[in-house]
Amino acid sequence: MQARGGAIVNVASIAGVTASPRAAHYGAAKAALINLTATLALEWAPRIRVNCVAPDFIRTEGTDKLMTATDRKRLSKLIPLHRVGTPADVANAVAFLASDMASFVTGQTLIIDGGSLHRGRFDFMPSVR
Repeated sequence: MQARGGAIVNVASIAGVTASPRAAHYGAAKAALINLTATLALEWAPRIRVNCVAPDFIRTEGTDKLMTATDRKRLSKLIPLHRVGTPADVANAVAFLASDMASFVTGQTLIIDGGSLHRGRFDFMPSVR
């Protein structure tokens, strides 16, 4: 604050913007972080930009313990970009939001999900491939 500049990037989850069956507590906490991001962006502008990333399923050592290779392959078919996200996908988004390239971006939540949030609409559209 004293330097009168900077950027904060919070890390939430897709669970903060869509239903989280059997994990209401998790989704509620992530939704609160998304709201906090927007609120602080207004309160701290123009000195500090505050944004958020909201990843969906990201392949990590932890998630590898939860899913088999077959599970990941099935999941990949459901994601419009046909792959599971990587930590680098999230890191690149964070780097962008923290950089001067995003100097006019504040109060936003960037969903990192390979298009999954909107997949349901695609299911009802005629095939264009």
